[in-house]
Amino acid sequence: MKKLTTLMIILMTINGCGNNNPDLVKLQETGECIECNLAGVNLRKAKLKGANLSGANLSGANLSGAKLWGSNLIGANLSGANLSEAVASRSYFIGTDLAGANLTETVFNYSHLDGANLSGATLSGSGLHFSETTFIGANLTKTNLSGAKVGDHNDFR
Repeated sequence: MKKLTTLMIILMTINGCGNNNPDLVKLQETGECIECNLAGVNLRKAKLKGANLSGANLSGANLSGAKLWGSNLIGANLSGANLSEAVASRSYFIGTDLAGANLTETVFNYSHLDGANLSGATLSGSGLHFSETTFIGANLTKTNLSGAKVGDHNDFR
């Protein structure tokens, strides 16, 4: 865990995420930031595997290319965030606000987006993958899925 935390600090520093945000420091040190404010932060290509960001405000954040494998983003606010080319397989986005988010070429295999608000989100691109992903009760109004690779056993009830 110490190596992961050190790597996260190095990556976030390189990406311009100064340590003046106490919530960002908490995420760097512990791998979790429950109900914290990370609005607009630059977490581009951050290694956040297994991070607990439930209820966090990540609106407008840059998470492009981030590794969110196995992360908990239940009830988080990711409205207007950039998650393009992120890997979010086996992650939980239950009740998450992803309205207007850029999810171009994001990987969501085996993830849960039940009750998520994806209205106006961009989920397009040949690299967008979701297989065995649940979208039960999700709001997909005006969502762009052009070019997406929709695998088997997804649940859109």
